[in-house]
This record gives sequence, structure tokens and C-alpha cells, in this order.
Amino acid sequence: MTTQHNTCLNCGHKLVTRRENHPYASLPGTVLVGVPVYRCPNCGEAEVEIPMIDELNRTLAQGLTAKTTRLVGAEIRFLRGWLDYSSAEFASLLGSSPVTVSRW
Repeated sequence: MTTQHNTCLNCGHKLVTRRENHPYASLPGTVLVGVPVYRCPNCGEAEVEIPMIDELNRTLAQGLTAKTTRLVGAEIRFLRGWLDYSSAEFASLLGSSPVTVSRW
């Protein structure tokens, strides 16, 4: 998410910006290092700026497809979302059933 907010959308106070390490919700287990985080000192609301998010997701997807070990469920969900496939389309691509893919 890219943001240019100077004030909190929740309470209107001025946001404080710091660079932080932040978990990447789209791919659990991935931590973004040194990304700008805008925090409200009043209510605690936070917004994370992820620079070049398309390139980040492409790089993560390439890394996952190069893995020599099995993908875990979160990695499979990330790839399916990145490719913008429905579960049925993704299962067909893999030569599997949607039920099997959902169990992964």
C-alpha cells in the first residue's frame, strides 16, 4: 500500500514516520526490512508504505517457483493470488482438483 497521508485517517492527528521491519501479510513468514511506517501517536493506527509492490510480488513469486522443497499452503495461496486465478483455474493449471488444492 502506498500512502502520502500526513494525518491519521482515524483521528486526524499528525502521523510520525519511521522505517521499520514489518511482516508482509500477503506472504506469511516474509518480513519487509526498513519500510516506511506511518503511525499515529494518538490512536496507534499504522499505515505501511510498500515501495515497488509489483516488483516485490514478482520477485517473491519467482523465488517460490524456484524452490526445490514443497510449497506450504500460504505460498500456494500467494502464487494463486499473484497469478489472479480462481481456485478452479489454479487446480486445472496444476492438473489437480479444486478440493485437493484447497486442502494444501
